[in-house]
Amino acid sequence: MNRKVFYSVFQSMHSHLFLLVVVAMLSLSAKQKTKKLMVSGTITQTSDYCGGASPSEALLQMLRTPQALEGKKIFVRKGTANDASKKVITETLSDANGNFKLQLPAGVYCLVFEDKSSDFKTPQNDKNNTWDEACLKAKYAKCEYTFTLKNKFIEGVKVNYHKLCSFRNPCSKYSGPTPP
Repeated sequence: MNRKVFYSVFQSMHSHLFLLVVVAMLSLSAKQKTKKLMVSGTITQTSDYCGGASPSEALLQMLRTPQALEGKKIFVRKGTANDASKKVITETLSDANGNFKLQLPAGVYCLVFEDKSSDFKTPQNDKNNTWDEACLKAKYAKCEYTFTLKNKFIEGVKVNYHKLCSFRNPCSKYSGPTPP
């Protein structure tokens, strides 16, 4: 084999090997960037006392004590605020013990409940309720939980859903009758 042919074959092999190494490195880099980390936690619920006879202190304490909430959907958006212009990345449902798990790439995330997962809408005023739109928008923008995933998983996240009475919403003025 003459020198020119040998050099040409060597150069061709070298170019192909170089391309193969570059493709392998890019592939590995892409896999590292999309590595997903686990986030796990528990969704609980507390409630207001919404009427009837004067409650006992034991009943009030029970309503204030977080209880595991089964079947509660939680939605995930990127960032530190619930911004409807950012799409929901994923959602999950709590199990019988209120537990949930998510797998996400590194980043900053906002967890919200279902009522804040779609576009913001101000409720219509009616004969009993006058709604404060600025208050509602501020409440909508607030995440139930915010976290940053870097290089390790997060466990033990606690997210509480507080069930309000319809006549005690902090963003409305209620002027109707108190429930029995």
